[in-house]
Amino acid sequence: MPRIAHLLLIPDSHRKAKGNGGTKVPKDACVNLLSADSRSRLHEMRRTLAAAAKFPLGPDLVPEGKGQADLLPAYLRYQGNMYRRIPPPSWEGRKRGVEILILSALYGPIRIWVTEYGYQTNPPDRFFGVSWHDQARFMTQAYQKLKRNARVDIFIWFLLRDEAGNDRWQSGLYTRSWVRKESREAFEHLAGS
Repeated sequence: MPRIAHLLLIPDSHRKAKGNGGTKVPKDACVNLLSADSRSRLHEMRRTLAAAAKFPLGPDLVPEGKGQADLLPAYLRYQGNMYRRIPPPSWEGRKRGVEILILSALYGPIRIWVTEYGYQTNPPDRFFGVSWHDQARFMTQAYQKLKRNARVDIFIWFLLRDEAGNDRWQSGLYTRSWVRKESREAFEHLAGS
């Protein structure tokens, strides 16, 4: 197998197509890049997860390939917007050394914690900052998107108050001198929703 030069991590989709009846893992599958010990541990975690969530086992986990779930390449199984917009030849014809790892395909229905999320503002940060209005708008958009995803348990805004000095983080709901930014009202509204 070629060495992986670039590994792209992308999320799965809630919309899934049925498998194609295949029972063999393709030779170029990411799992084949793992050592035998790591592959064994991954398969054991998948068995544990399947039992706990009452998911059927894939044919690669059952002797003689007689699982209840058919194998299908993840880019064909997942039917979300990102997957529909990228044509199959783009997935199949990527450069050597570029691998795509679809997170839930390996790790199952993981819980998501979004921590230290924030947008720096201008003022005071003229280089990286967005307007106070855009900070409030982006915060609202992010919260609304995350709230729709049942796997997101936590959303933590970083910071309450801007740090001293422009070389520090300026994403607070308040300025360094405790002046409210528009995001303060947006945060209060979102916290009550």
